[in-house]
Amino acid sequence: MRIDLTAPMSWVDLTHEQMTFVCGLLSGGLAREEVLVAAFCHLCGVKLQRNGDDYWLLNGKERTPIGILAIGDFSSRFSWILDDEPVEPPCPFGIDRYLIDTTFEHYFRADALMLHYSQTNDVPTLCKALKELEVDIEEPTEAQVLATQVWWNGFKRWLKERYPLVFQDGGSTEPYNPVEARRNIMLMLNDGKPQDNERIEQSNMHDVLAALQHKIEQAKEVEQQMKKYR
Repeated sequence: MRIDLTAPMSWVDLTHEQMTFVCGLLSGGLAREEVLVAAFCHLCGVKLQRNGDDYWLLNGKERTPIGILAIGDFSSRFSWILDDEPVEPPCPFGIDRYLIDTTFEHYFRADALMLHYSQTNDVPTLCKALKELEVDIEEPTEAQVLATQVWWNGFKRWLKERYPLVFQDGGSTEPYNPVEARRNIMLMLNDGKPQDNERIEQSNMHDVLAALQHKIEQAKEVEQQMKKYR
């Protein structure tokens, strides 16, 4: 018997609808095996039917007998949902997962609000963060809330890989302060012209982060040069 099925095989492969479904499974209090079987059926677009001790796989109009071991084998291929760190997952609301067209102002505000949400679990705060990204939702489901967290955390990890010097941990014991962070960013980029702050905020977030990365690289190069002459 040959069964050919197609399905996402990692977080990055999920559609935004599938992302919400998967996070619904994770927030539903299901056992591991239940999560994997449900993921197998939904993500492959099939159904399982039981008749006594026999199982059938329904794929459109096709009805194929399938054994318990085969069900377990197919389901185990979705263990990445439970075992792997979400890498580059999609936004559950369909906007670009990397915020390619988002301004720095809206990204920075959303990031500050998401940080506040992570500390308080206040859902209205999460909704305010999403509104900064042009997602208007007042009462997200539990699955949408979790999917938003998973997406944002994955997005922040991606940013740290792309702009490592911007997001490096300086070893400070002080809690992150968005107001102070914004002030320092503007000081690095406005060349002493605070009237340019609004222009910076309205710039593409990735352009701003790339400029910060470059500024920090230059500063480190100057520091290394100065050490040579000490």
